[in-house]
Amino acid sequence: MDKRSQIQQDENIIDEESIINDLVSLGFTLNEARVYFSLIQVGPSKPAKLAEECGVDRSRVYDSLRRLSKKGYVLEEPVKRGPLYKAIQPQDILRALRKEFRIKNELSTTLERTLENFKPISKQPFLTAINGQEPIFKEILTLISHAEDYIKILLTPDYSMNLEFLTQVANALVEKKHSNPNIDIQIALNHQEGDYQLQLKKMHESKILIFLWYIGKVFPYGLYISERSYIFTTLDKIGVIPTYNMGLMLENARPEMTEGLKQLFVFNSASYFIQGKIKEYPVPREPAENERP
Repeated sequence: MDKRSQIQQDENIIDEESIINDLVSLGFTLNEARVYFSLIQVGPSKPAKLAEECGVDRSRVYDSLRRLSKKGYVLEEPVKRGPLYKAIQPQDILRALRKEFRIKNELSTTLERTLENFKPISKQPFLTAINGQEPIFKEILTLISHAEDYIKILLTPDYSMNLEFLTQVANALVEKKHSNPNIDIQIALNHQEGDYQLQLKKMHESKILIFLWYIGKVFPYGLYISERSYIFTTLDKIGVIPTYNMGLMLENARPEMTEGLKQLFVFNSASYFIQGKIKEYPVPREPAENERP
């Protein structure tokens, strides 16, 4: 075989594998793709011949032909010495697949919009454990998005001292307040300077009640409450920034289940719960005439 013929053969092999891989991507199994492609190449054939052509075990060729026939991709022509199989034209199959994908795409888009507003039928409360900073934070954002009457948050240092987390919480609360001006939102967090103040100012301007707490000891838990659920996180590691990677989440809560926890947010008497100093976020004011440059 000369070099030119070898190159041509190599190109054919590459093309064949590419076509088979594409068929698999469209929903064929690997054996189905090899059998179907062989039928296109050699024309109407019996299983024994196809097994030789495509390199698939004869019993698996029978199985593949049975499935392809059921899908409407091949035709079985009965003859005296066993059935003969013929491939449906690729254009017809691909046209049908495009139509099927288009219908599925439209259906998935409609279903996605429907399920965005889906609310579980079951109203029974249920308690689950959540572990890890990211999973807990994700559930906190979900609690904020689903709340309708009130949101009360005691934000732990691992979130309030991380500007990225604090910004996401602040944005979620501000967006909730803008979409539902009547919702009562309160948040308590430890005080930070610099860029953190921008997030506090943003929440304050959106009529979110903010409390700042200063403590000498590490705060033992985090608390996130709405009228329908709560998340309770516990301290599990003390370091430069303590972490709260273990928690419990109650969903579909009844009003009496969160009533006691809400008392923790009556901050004028919170010294019983928090050994330290809590104060309301100071209202920014315009400088007096004699203070202006």
